[in-house]
Amino acid sequence: MQNQGLVRLFAIALTLVCVFYLSFSVVTNTYNQKAKDYAAGDKLKEFNYLDSISSEKVWLGYTLKECREKEINLGLDLKGGMNVTLEVSVPDIIKSLADFNTNPTFLQALDSASKLQHTNSQVAYLDLFVRTYTNIDPNAKLATIFSTFELKDKISLTTSNADVIKVLKTEIDGAISNSFNVLRTRIDRFGVVQPNIQKLERTGRILIELPGIKEPERVRKLLQGSANLEFWETYETSEIFNNLAEANKILYSMESAGGKSPEIKTDSTVAKVAEKKPVAPISKLDSLKMKAALGKKVESKADSSKLMEKSRKENPLFSILQVDNRGRGPVVGMAESKDTAKINAYFATKQVREVLPRDLGLRWTVKALDTKGEIFQLIAIKITNRDGRAPLAGDVITDARADFSQTSAYANVSMSMNAVGSKTWARMTKDNIGKCIAIALDGYIYSFPTVNTEISGGSSQITGTFTVEEAKDLANTLKSGKMPAPARIVQEDIVGPSLGAEAINNGLISFVVAFILVLLYMIMYYGLVPGMIADLALFANVFFLIGILASFSAVLTLPGIAGIVLTLGMAVDGNVIIYERIREEMQAGKGMKRAIEDGFSNAIHAIIDANVTTLITGIVLAVFGTGPIKGFATTLIIGIITSFATSVFLTRMMLEMYASKENAKDVPFTTQLTKKWFQGIKFDFIGNRKYAYMISGTMFVIALISFGVRGFSYGVDFSGGRNYVVRFDQPVKTDNVRVLLANSFDGDIPGVITIGDNNQVRVSTKFKIADNSSTIDDEIEGRLFTGLKSLLPDKVTKETFIKDYIKSSQKVGPTIADDIKTSAIWAVILAILAIGLYIWVRFRDVGYAVGAIGSLSHDAVITLGIFSLFYSIMPFSMEIDQSFIAAILTVVGYSINDTVIIYDRLREYINLYPKRDRKDTMNDAINHTLGRTFSTTMTVFVVLMAIFLFGGETIRGFIFALLFGVCIGVYSTVFNASPITYDVYLYKKRRAAKKAALTVKK
Repeated sequence: MQNQGLVRLFAIALTLVCVFYLSFSVVTNTYNQKAKDYAAGDKLKEFNYLDSISSEKVWLGYTLKECREKEINLGLDLKGGMNVTLEVSVPDIIKSLADFNTNPTFLQALDSASKLQHTNSQVAYLDLFVRTYTNIDPNAKLATIFSTFELKDKISLTTSNADVIKVLKTEIDGAISNSFNVLRTRIDRFGVVQPNIQKLERTGRILIELPGIKEPERVRKLLQGSANLEFWETYETSEIFNNLAEANKILYSMESAGGKSPEIKTDSTVAKVAEKKPVAPISKLDSLKMKAALGKKVESKADSSKLMEKSRKENPLFSILQVDNRGRGPVVGMAESKDTAKINAYFATKQVREVLPRDLGLRWTVKALDTKGEIFQLIAIKITNRDGRAPLAGDVITDARADFSQTSAYANVSMSMNAVGSKTWARMTKDNIGKCIAIALDGYIYSFPTVNTEISGGSSQITGTFTVEEAKDLANTLKSGKMPAPARIVQEDIVGPSLGAEAINNGLISFVVAFILVLLYMIMYYGLVPGMIADLALFANVFFLIGILASFSAVLTLPGIAGIVLTLGMAVDGNVIIYERIREEMQAGKGMKRAIEDGFSNAIHAIIDANVTTLITGIVLAVFGTGPIKGFATTLIIGIITSFATSVFLTRMMLEMYASKENAKDVPFTTQLTKKWFQGIKFDFIGNRKYAYMISGTMFVIALISFGVRGFSYGVDFSGGRNYVVRFDQPVKTDNVRVLLANSFDGDIPGVITIGDNNQVRVSTKFKIADNSSTIDDEIEGRLFTGLKSLLPDKVTKETFIKDYIKSSQKVGPTIADDIKTSAIWAVILAILAIGLYIWVRFRDVGYAVGAIGSLSHDAVITLGIFSLFYSIMPFSMEIDQSFIAAILTVVGYSINDTVIIYDRLREYINLYPKRDRKDTMNDAINHTLGRTFSTTMTVFVVLMAIFLFGGETIRGFIFALLFGVCIGVYSTVFNASPITYDVYLYKKRRAAKKAALTVKK
């Protein structure tokens, strides 16, 4: 092999890169273990420990936080957590933009569009609304509805419908972006390690992943609440300093008298910054406070500790809240994030509240002062209204944007208000000249600019030392205040930590078993030396695959592990193709060195074609898949690339190194057991194709009949609904559970199947799935608890049931279910057509493409038929869902892999023997590749069987689809694809003969 040095250099470089990225996972796991040992089972203590060292440099100049960002993350199905997809109500946005117009045509169009949305969710709601509006009244102008005060600068009565639609689209996109910004800020404050939030551009929905969440109801309330933007008048710190000093004395007296410290609640309505950092000996903020209080230099660490302890006892409040009584403005003081909850608890005590002004409110800033994100400011606001509401709310904001001034190097923010807001704003600014007005969102202070003069007209400019990004963030915050509709959860998945731990164990067991089986098979079939070389390439392939996943900061899910394990089987495929060709060359009388060289040369085209066709299905999966399925697709794509590199380059390099040794013995690439397997076979596949067509036709007809008679068992992501996996303390009968829940769900009979052991069931129901109220999920969980109460221990409460007995849950709204189903159908169709197009281009003969498409369609339909026939018989889930579609596409990729090998051999034989009878040529191509077909099928089959047996219940139906698909794929490759290609050849030959005969007559 030429350029062997370059291959070595590339392999070494890739190894170093993989080691570098994998090292971050090793480092984070080391510190995670230290945190667990330190916490001794206390989850809060463990979280605080990790958070306290998150900004410390722990590896190669990277902080622990940066290391965690670069490690391989586990998906929610492996470590437990909550995955939600939210959707902003576009009808509510349109109503708000129309200023809640009561025009009958407008209201009728909204109602009709909402009904159409449930049956045609692929069309944007705005397009449906415009269509129904113009159908009701073809001459109606949208401008008459939307020429409101807030949109007066964008829409007038003379604006055309097309221009109004453009404005509405911009406003709707802006509302979704505002929702995204609000949700991102809320999630950042929730104290979740490594949350993920992203906007799904094609749908306008928002995906949020929260690992380790144990309070799903609290998360639902947090995510589905409307943004609450407020403008508050503020206190000067000097006005309330004496009150704070008195509060400090009261707290000292309480603690000195032996009273208990106020209870700390991290979910306080006043302090919402998550507690951070366990108590350190002396912090930077402590040192500053101590020097200011004692007025002298600290001589030693021992002395400073004593003085600090004394100061803490005498000043319970001021020891953790640095207050500057000489400072101007509303900043009461600064505190470390770990102390914010304790400070809130201090201010919440009855004795302290009595010495503070009645209209005093305290709010934390959302942004930290320091780069480490540890020190926050406490702002004093005035709550002047009796109902506690702010004098001015965010619904008056009509526009906000980041701007630049010619006289300043800093950015600023321009803000506009409606007529009502302008009047209130003018009064507030007039009464607070020289003072600050605090801008708060969801109870956190984003800015507190100083008022320089009275502002009338509603147009204001907020200036300061803003960077461009800070100005944009503040503008987005202000625009978020006019968010007309809250985001609603349309899809939800919750996985309990115990189920996640089981998934990890099952995934690892299946991986180890499959890996060992593949290693042993290669040695058993091809001999010790070739087998060991293939196994080393397999080790390298897995190492590179995981290393590349780490470099992308990929999220590893259970389907992702299945993808890695499946890659093991498919990785062997390249080596099998090469070894079979080398064996043929050696049987033709060539020496080992020459046979290796020619074997690789003859195999390379087949390997490329096989990998490209499988890659096409992986790309389609990545584009159309969501959540875990996208993780499976990512793993599959990277695995295909690494498999190609290791089999073509590393395997060849090692084989040539062995063959170049002086005393190297010729290896036959076979063993005593396998040397006669599939040798000398001369079965007439083409001559017997009619029997194969009859068998396939029979299976096809049975499948179609089953589609019409039995139909399918659709998963909730296709049909909409809710799934709950419930584990009991004792075995239960599904019929009994079904009867109990039918009463609880007002006669709506849920689906109940056993998952794994007899004490675990999955409950599926569509009860009130179209209800979008914020309390509906809690209501369904309550009904579930009520229905199953007789099967639970007497002392189990609803909260205990949700926490300990519901192991996972899933919710998919009807609209998103329709989107998922449509995307799945298109994914399968596009994958088959794309592969057919590639085959046509690659082999330059439409017969090959027709054979491939026919074979792949056959595989998909028959696999669907099996799931339709046996979904109520098999002891595991056989639902048609996203995982099943992923399995179908994987089967399509694998099946065409086999087909391409035969096609490639056929093309080779046609070029070698152009005058030979095509029937004989095709039979030889199929017969001569049977050994390769058997080996690749067996390696993939044993891998899949390992996952099926040890991979756990959650992916058993998915793996069964792959198992059956692999078997039917091999059958269709041998008995359908090539024979169909032959029949197309005969058709073209007869057609050419007729055309020639007509030409002769003329």
